[in-house]
Amino acid sequence: MNKITLTIAATAIFSAAAWSAETPPCTLSPTVETADQWETIDANKDGGSNQFVFDANDGDPCFKYTENRNSAANDWVISPAVTVQAGKTYSVTVKMRGSSTYSSDKQNYTVTYGAAQTVDAQSNDIFSAMDVDPTASWVTEAGRFTATEDGVVYFGFHLTSGSFKGNCLFKSFEIEEVQTLPTQPTQMVATAGADGAMTATITWKYPTLNSEGGSLSGPLGAKIYRVTGVASSSDDNFIGQTEMSAEPGSDGSYTDTSITEPGKYKYIVLAYDATGTTKATGNGTSMIWIGPDTAAGNVTNLTATVVGGNVELSWTAPATGTNNGYLPPAELGYRISRVKDGGTSVTLEENWKGALPYVDENLDGLGAYKYTVATVYREQTSFGITSPEVIGGGTASLPYENPLDSQADIKFFSLFNATTPVGSSSTRNWGISSNALNYWGRGEPVNAWAVTPAFHFEAGKAYQITFDTWTKNHGDETRLLNVRLASEPTIEGLGESLMQEAIPDDVTSMNKKSVSLSFSVQTTGDYFVAFGITGNVTNTNDIYVDDLTITSITSAPAAPENLAVAADADGALKATLTWTNPTKLNTGADLTAISKAEIKRGEEVIATLTDGLVPGQTSTYVDESVPTAGKYTYSVTLYEGEDAGTPASVESPWIGFDTPAAPAGVTAALADNGILVSFDAVTTTLNGGIINAEGIKYNVMRNGELIAENIDATTYTDTAELPLAKYTYSVAAVNGNAVSAYTAAEPIIAGDALDLPYTPSFETKDDSELWTLGNWSWYKSDKALNTSSQKWAFTPRINMSQGTVQLTAAIAYDSYADRNDVIEFALCKAADQTDPQIVGETASFSPESSIATDVTANFQVPENGIYYVGMRLTEVNGYMGVNVSQFDIEQTSVTGLRDIAADGSIRYNGTDGTITVAGEGRLTIHNMNGVKVADRIVNGIMNVSNLPAGAYIVTFGGRTLKFMK
Repeated sequence: MNKITLTIAATAIFSAAAWSAETPPCTLSPTVETADQWETIDANKDGGSNQFVFDANDGDPCFKYTENRNSAANDWVISPAVTVQAGKTYSVTVKMRGSSTYSSDKQNYTVTYGAAQTVDAQSNDIFSAMDVDPTASWVTEAGRFTATEDGVVYFGFHLTSGSFKGNCLFKSFEIEEVQTLPTQPTQMVATAGADGAMTATITWKYPTLNSEGGSLSGPLGAKIYRVTGVASSSDDNFIGQTEMSAEPGSDGSYTDTSITEPGKYKYIVLAYDATGTTKATGNGTSMIWIGPDTAAGNVTNLTATVVGGNVELSWTAPATGTNNGYLPPAELGYRISRVKDGGTSVTLEENWKGALPYVDENLDGLGAYKYTVATVYREQTSFGITSPEVIGGGTASLPYENPLDSQADIKFFSLFNATTPVGSSSTRNWGISSNALNYWGRGEPVNAWAVTPAFHFEAGKAYQITFDTWTKNHGDETRLLNVRLASEPTIEGLGESLMQEAIPDDVTSMNKKSVSLSFSVQTTGDYFVAFGITGNVTNTNDIYVDDLTITSITSAPAAPENLAVAADADGALKATLTWTNPTKLNTGADLTAISKAEIKRGEEVIATLTDGLVPGQTSTYVDESVPTAGKYTYSVTLYEGEDAGTPASVESPWIGFDTPAAPAGVTAALADNGILVSFDAVTTTLNGGIINAEGIKYNVMRNGELIAENIDATTYTDTAELPLAKYTYSVAAVNGNAVSAYTAAEPIIAGDALDLPYTPSFETKDDSELWTLGNWSWYKSDKALNTSSQKWAFTPRINMSQGTVQLTAAIAYDSYADRNDVIEFALCKAADQTDPQIVGETASFSPESSIATDVTANFQVPENGIYYVGMRLTEVNGYMGVNVSQFDIEQTSVTGLRDIAADGSIRYNGTDGTITVAGEGRLTIHNMNGVKVADRIVNGIMNVSNLPAGAYIVTFGGRTLKFMK
C-alpha cells in the first residue's frame, strides 16, 4: 500500500456537483438507484463488454469489466463527489476482485482522485495494486492522502490489466478520516540516582512530526511508563506525565521517585497533544539498575609484588555490581588466599576491608606464590581472580644443588636480556635446552643474564660455586661467560665479578669444562648469583651451564695457579708437575703459610709435600712411578693447617712411549723368491706422544696369522711354500709394548699348484678369483660361473699324477629360453686363450634347461705334472649364456706311483703296506687334501697298511715320495 499526500487545486475542489456530496466517513457503492451518479470511461475505446458495465444481478451490485483477448485494459470507474477538509488525512479502501478460473489471470489497477469525473482530472494517484489473484470473495486494498484545501473530490478506479487476464469486478470505495498523532520521542535516556538512591531521571527529545509526516505545531506533553523485562507501555506501567507545554523538538525530562525495590528497569516515553497520545510502543530507554546492586563482580588489575621479604597485593575494586548497579563501599570486602608452588590453597583473609596495598608478611619460605582475591558482598563471594606467580619467601638455603634439567629447576630464576640482538624480532633470554641452562640467539651485541634466587652470605665466611659449561660448535667463535654476585636480579644490581672467561667452540658436551669459584663477601646480606653472556658474537650464541652447586666451605688456601704437567722427553714413565702457590685464602684474606700440598694422580694420592711451599712462589714435583704409558689427570690441593683448599687439576700429555700410528703404503707383490711386502716407515703416534723412531719395529700378518715379529726394515719377503690361494698381508708398527693397528695391503693371488681332489665352492667369489676367467664371470645370484662368449675359462694350477682324473660339473642355461648351446671341457697344459695345449680327448655337453644337471668327463693324464681344466662354449645360440655351478675334479686312478722313490731313500711296498727309509729320522704322511695323517720318528721301516685307500705324499729327510694305496 502506498501512501500519497497531494495538493488539490482550489478551483477543482470547489467545482459544482449535480447531486449532493458525501462526507467521510462514507462508503460509495453503486446500486440500481445510484449507478447513474458514477462515471465509467472506456479510455481505449474497445467497446462492448470490454468496459465497466453496471451489473445489478451479481448478488452484490458492482461494475464489471469483461476481459479483452487482444488488448490490455484502460478503463475507469469514477465515484460521485466526496467533501474533504484541508489538512486532514483520509484513508481510501477499495473493494474489488478478479474473476477467472486461471490462477495466472492477475489484475492491475490504480486508485486516483481529482476535481471532476474525467480522465484528465484524475491526475492524483493514491496507490496501485499489481498482480491481484482471482478470488471468489472481495479483496480490499487501502491508501491515504492529505487534503490541503476544503472542497469536493472524485475517486477513480483505473484498470490496467493485460489482455486476456480474466474479468474484473469493482464493488466500492470506503473513505474515512485518519487521526494524526505525535510521533515517538527520541534520544530517550534513563539515569539511576546517585549512590544507590531509589530514583531515576529520564530525558528525551520531543518529536517534530505527526504520524503522517506532517509538522507538529501545538504544545506537547509526555506520558512516562516504567517497565521490567520486555513489558510494553500499558496503563498498569504508567507512572506519571508532564504538562502539555513543550515545543516540538525541545528537550524533556522526568524524575521517577516512586521506585520501591532495587532492580532493572526500562522507561517508555509517549508524546501527546490535543489530538491524542503517541501510539503504544515497545521502544524506550536501555535497561538500567536502580538502587544498590545485589551482587559484586571480581576485582581487576590484581598485582603481586615482592617488597623486601613480603608480598604486596594491589587491585582495582569493582566500580559497579554484576548488574552495573551501585556498590556501597562499606559493604564490600575481600577474601584473600595464597598457593605456594602449586600446592594447597591457604586462606589469609575471609572478609578483608583495609587500605591497599594488602601486605602478606608471613610467607612460607622461598617459593612461587600465587594469590586469589574474591569480592565479598552481602554474604556472597565471587569466583575471584588470580595474580601472576611471584617468587618470594626469603633466601634459598645452603648447600644449594640444582641439576638445571627442566623448566621447574629455574622456576626461581630471573631471566632477562638488556639488548635486543640485531635482526631479531624479540629479545632472547636464557632457558632450558638439552637438560641444561642455555642461552641461544643470533646477532649482537648480547647482554643476557640468568639470576639465581637469593642466598644469605655472611662476611668473613668462604663459599664455593661449581658448575659445568660448554658450547655448541657454530663456527670458530668463543662465548664470553660471566659469573657475578648481585644485590638484586636486575642489570643495575649486578656487582662483583667472580668469572669472565671466553669458552671456545672446542669445549663441547663431550668434554665439558668444570668450573669451581671460591669467594667471600665484605658485608653480610642477601645476594644473587648471576650467569651472563656478553660481548659481540656474529654467529649463533649457544652456551650451556649445568649441575650448579653453591655451598659454604672452610677458610683455606685458594686453588694453585698455572698447574702444568710435562712428560719425560726420553719416553720414561715419569712426569714433572709445576704450579704457582696462591697468595690468598678462599675468603680473599692473605695466605701466610701453606702446611702441605697433596698430589693426586687420578683418585690416588701419590705424594704429600710439606717443604718449600711458599705463597706466591713456584713448586715442583716429579712423578717417577707412572704405571703405564698414557694420559693422566693430576690435581694439587693446598692446606692451611688441616683445612683443604680448592684443588687445581690438569690433564697431562701422553707419558711414556706412545702408540704408533698404523703404517701407510702397505703393498704385497710377487717376487722371484716369494711375496714381497713393502710399507712406509712410521714416525707419528696416535696421541701426539713420544715415539722412539730408531726403535720402531714391525709385525707382519698373512691372512690374520702372525708370520714375522719385530722386524727392522720396511720390507719383508714371505718365502713360505704356499698353496695357491688369495693372500692378504697386513703390517703393524711396534713401539716398545705399544702396537699400532694393522694396515692391510690389497689381496694377492700366490702359491704352488693345488693338489687333487679340487672341489671349489661358488657360494662366494673367493674360489673364482683363482681362475683365469676370460669372458666368464661369477654371478652372485646364481652362485655360478657364467658366460655367453666362446672364450676359455681355466681352473687354477693343479698337481695331477699319471692316470685318470674325473670332472663332475653342474651346467644350466641362465634363462628359460629354448636353446642348443654346447659347452666343451678339456685337460690343458696352459691357461692360454689362443694355445691352451689340450691333452687328449675333450668332452662336450648341452645344458638341458635352466635347472642345473650334472655331467661327467674323464681325462687321461699322460705324466705327473701341473695341468689346468678349461671350459668354453663352442656353439652359442642365445645371448643369455650358461651357468656352471659345480666343478669337482678328483684323481680316480694313478699309475707310476708304486715303488717309485724320489731318490732311493724312500720306498713303498704295496704288497705288505710298508714304507722303507734309509736310516733314522722324522717321517710325515699327508693325503691329497693336505691333511697330515702320520708324523713319527722311524728307523728304517713303517707299516701304513691301516691307511684308507687313496693317494699320499711321504716326506723324510727332505725327500718326498707320492704313492697310491
